[in-house]
Amino acid sequence: MDSPTIKSVQCHLFCAIYLSYAGYHNAAYTTTKLAECSLSMLSLDHDDSLQQELVPRIRNCLRTLQTRFSMRLGRFEKRPSGMAQQSLEVTTPSSTVEFSWFVFHEQVAHLCTLVEDIATTFLGFCNQILDTAEGATDLYTDPIIRDKCAYFMKDQMNRLKTWSAQVPAHLRISRKGSMESFSTRRAPLEFDDSDPQWLQRQRVVLECQYHDFCVTLLRVFFHFSPKQNRGTFNSDENGISCVNHAYTLTSIIHQIHGETDILTGCYQAFEWQQNAVYALAAFAAANPLCPPTPSARKALGLAGEVFGSYGDTSIPAMRMRKLISEFEVKIAENIASFRGGPTPGPTPRSAQPVEEPNPMPQSDVAMEVPSQSVLGPVPLGDSNIDWSIVGGSTEQWWSELDQPTQDLWSTWMKEFEP
Repeated sequence: MDSPTIKSVQCHLFCAIYLSYAGYHNAAYTTTKLAECSLSMLSLDHDDSLQQELVPRIRNCLRTLQTRFSMRLGRFEKRPSGMAQQSLEVTTPSSTVEFSWFVFHEQVAHLCTLVEDIATTFLGFCNQILDTAEGATDLYTDPIIRDKCAYFMKDQMNRLKTWSAQVPAHLRISRKGSMESFSTRRAPLEFDDSDPQWLQRQRVVLECQYHDFCVTLLRVFFHFSPKQNRGTFNSDENGISCVNHAYTLTSIIHQIHGETDILTGCYQAFEWQQNAVYALAAFAAANPLCPPTPSARKALGLAGEVFGSYGDTSIPAMRMRKLISEFEVKIAENIASFRGGPTPGPTPRSAQPVEEPNPMPQSDVAMEVPSQSVLGPVPLGDSNIDWSIVGGSTEQWWSELDQPTQDLWSTWMKEFEP
């Protein structure tokens, strides 16, 4: 620390990456702070031309790591106001930008700066709303406050759409049916064998990182409510948007693991899939009777196949497969209890009265289904479908879920138009 060098800063970065993949996220975040201090000392020396060229690149890598760790830990720093927008405007590449590794790293740095600014702005807005509200301590105690914050987040998410619109064409993933990249509309990916593998990997990593950040920003609006809440349209819409991004992220990783080796050796893909699984399971558990829930359950099956592709030698992957199986069982039990009502506990045999059996068939008895789903009614005709079974070709499971359940929900199941 007394006399830092470029190599010492790079060693700090590699240590932080290793610690994060090993699960020591707090230690990884602390290590990036040490690297930041060393890099600040190096920035004061303007004599070395090579150092002047390397320091900005290392700073971008450092900011990228810090944003990833901050999003995972929920620990953000206050940056200068408007810095994200200024960075995006100054270095926005043109449509004729040259194919280069640096373009990818610039886009990742822009994305991370923008996401961190959105997160800090949203937290500041929430604190301001809660300070002026009487009796509300968090977003989940007052549905009106939660919906106001959700509306604010929807406006902030448009900034991410603006970023995705300026990404150069050579960094965009091709989809079948001329579907746009960075979209949650369901269409399989198309790979061009003529493109170098490093370029294909950059495309996949950039889009997966985008969807992963969207999942993290929007999952705060999942709400496990003991009763039905009204007036939470924006909050519910953000929750469905979150599960759309989680489903898209899972589908991309599932297809790539099954068809290519683009993500081979990419440990970050494991974290992306982990984050998507938690979001999918939380949505299905919080909204058992919501129309997008079958899609979330099916995506959990795809995620199980992704972790299965790591083999039995990967202990973290085996743990995730076991966890997904437990999620599926609990979600199925939750859905069954909502559709059939609460199951009474067993009555002691000595207290059971002897009476004639009910001559009326059980199917003729009117049963009220508790309407505790905050996101809508139960779709008709899906009670006999086993959504935990995933089969068919890649195009088949993409196209199966493209059928709208209802007009209202079909608009939410796709990307929201700006």
